[in-house]
Amino acid sequence: MTVDGKTNVYVEKSNSGVDIINISTPSPKGISHSTFKEFNVSEKGAVINNAKNIARSRIAGLINGNNNIKDTRAKLALLDVTGLEESKLKLNRGLK
Repeated sequence: MTVDGKTNVYVEKSNSGVDIINISTPSPKGISHSTFKEFNVSEKGAVINNAKNIARSRIAGLINGNNNIKDTRAKLALLDVTGLEESKLKLNRGLK
């Protein structure tokens, strides 16, 4: 998973190797638009982090709040792949 630098989305790894996708700051209407050069999800899955504070995820355990979530959480998270490569989603565990 590679962000393209056009938005403030960032990706971290949990202790168990799960990608934590910290979505971009939502607009006043609650839409978060996050852009990626590559978007591949391993069999470990990925977590879309829309939490303001520490939260518990089934596949990643405890995760920190997303620093991009200020006043209001996103109502809609748009994950936009801008690169030319085909995404690979191996989702044995899920995308939460």
